[in-house]
Amino acid sequence: MRKLLFFWTFISLFLTGCSNPSGPPTATGSQPYILDSPDNHRLLGHLQILPDTGRNYTIEDIAQPQLQSRFVPFPKKTFEPQSHQSYWGKIQLENRLPDADMHSEWVLNFSSTFTKLTLFKPTENGTWTSEVNGSFTPTHEKNFVPTNSGNWFKVALPPREVVTLYFRGESERPAMPPTFHAYVQPIDVFYDKLVDSKTLNALFTGFLLMMLLYNLIKYFFDRDRSFIYYSGYLLMVMVYTAYSTDDLEDWIGGFVFVDHPAYHDLFKISVYLGLMCYLAFIRSFLDLDQLLPKWDRFFRYLIWLGAPLMALFLLLSFRYNFSYVVDDRPTLFYIALVTISGFLFIYPLYQSKDEKRYFILAGIAVISAGFLLTLFSRIFPMPFSVFYLKAGALLEILIFSLGLAYRQKNRKRRSSKPILRSGKAVCFKKRNRWRPSGFKS
Repeated sequence: MRKLLFFWTFISLFLTGCSNPSGPPTATGSQPYILDSPDNHRLLGHLQILPDTGRNYTIEDIAQPQLQSRFVPFPKKTFEPQSHQSYWGKIQLENRLPDADMHSEWVLNFSSTFTKLTLFKPTENGTWTSEVNGSFTPTHEKNFVPTNSGNWFKVALPPREVVTLYFRGESERPAMPPTFHAYVQPIDVFYDKLVDSKTLNALFTGFLLMMLLYNLIKYFFDRDRSFIYYSGYLLMVMVYTAYSTDDLEDWIGGFVFVDHPAYHDLFKISVYLGLMCYLAFIRSFLDLDQLLPKWDRFFRYLIWLGAPLMALFLLLSFRYNFSYVVDDRPTLFYIALVTISGFLFIYPLYQSKDEKRYFILAGIAVISAGFLLTLFSRIFPMPFSVFYLKAGALLEILIFSLGLAYRQKNRKRRSSKPILRSGKAVCFKKRNRWRPSGFKS
């Protein structure tokens, strides 16, 4: 009897084990995120969040077990984040790099949609220290400022030790709830990438400054308005690309809008001014009022349209507290309108048979492609980048600069040709002054 009972017990245990096979534990939000490579780690799927619905929890409240159970893994949340709503977040990290002793300092980066952000870090005696950050937080109130823009924190992650971090943040932009994107990488890797990007940006800016200086010098010597319009366009391209890459705030953030970092978004008016100078340059370079009068009139109206759209952008910026998903709409509309107009202008310009048309055709093609690709990266769910705009602007600047040189060369050649009267060269034109053919200076 005992043998029979033992046999059935063994069979039952065997079948139970087969029906519930053991395997590796599945990852849950309560388990730490393992950092086993020096890459830039994306933490969105490993965050736990808790809405602070007007109760104003403190870090001591959050650390209590009854509130710990209320944290929800971000992928399993049943609510949509809202603006003007505070949220608590929890991150657990463990540094398991092969050379973890040499990479104990890491940089934690949060989405710029957080306008107010406080990070709580544990200390050795069991208490918490806090640091403030956020898109609307002045630089002098931040502890770690590798660049003036961005929500950066420096955290210590000792080898093979689970570190729990808490943060409390909200978005004060009415049309932009927080997105909770967060990234972490070793501090040396972070600085290497930062230096590389700043170096490339500096080379691009230096090229623009060189071309700007050259065009200003040409304007003062030749008094050709094409050079001054083009100089304005170059200046605005430099301002906008510096703003987009966060270099502008690093350059002037120490004395411009010191207490209101969000006001740096106002430099996006450089887009309007740049496009207006761009259209004015095309009109002047081609003498469009004589070449294609109807297109000249249309471009003139398009330039005037930039002023009310710029005013609308400023109104929306202050009305919606610099929510770029709203105030960028007139900007994107103006960029699209100028880009489409440029494409439509290509065919009638080609038919005009003007000797300078190829420079404008090539310039419009490359800068329009740069505008469109940048526009797509702004509208569609892909990382926004001004790389295409910078590449298009670089090629377009080279093309237009060659066009300006070609135009000046032709003008000088025409002005120095002798004028024939009855088969004799009686005078010539030089520097817009008429002199007898036998005159000696």
